[in-house]
Parts: sequence; C-alpha cells; structure tokens
Amino acid sequence: MSFEANSDRSINGIYSLIIGVAIGSLLYIALPEVFQSLIDVMNNKIATIGK
Repeated sequence: MSFEANSDRSINGIYSLIIGVAIGSLLYIALPEVFQSLIDVMNNKIATIGK
C-alpha cells in the first residue's frame, strides 16, 4: 500500500517537474521578445515626443 502511494507521489513529482521546466523554458524564450517589443514601443513614443 505505502509503496503504491510512494510511486504515485514520485510520478506526480516528475510530471510537475516536467511541467515546471516547460513553463520556465517558455517564459525564458517569450520574455526577451516581450521586453524587446516594450522597449520598441517606448522608443517610438520618445521619438514622437522628441519631434
């Protein structure tokens, strides 16, 4: 009984680890692009104000 519970728990831990890594890598890939687009928007606003 306890062995089955432990194996279930370890499987859940592995799945959560895989999901966490997937989300983390997606954020790591997506965040620089988001920041770059934000920087572009800010630069455009500054450029229009400067004109």
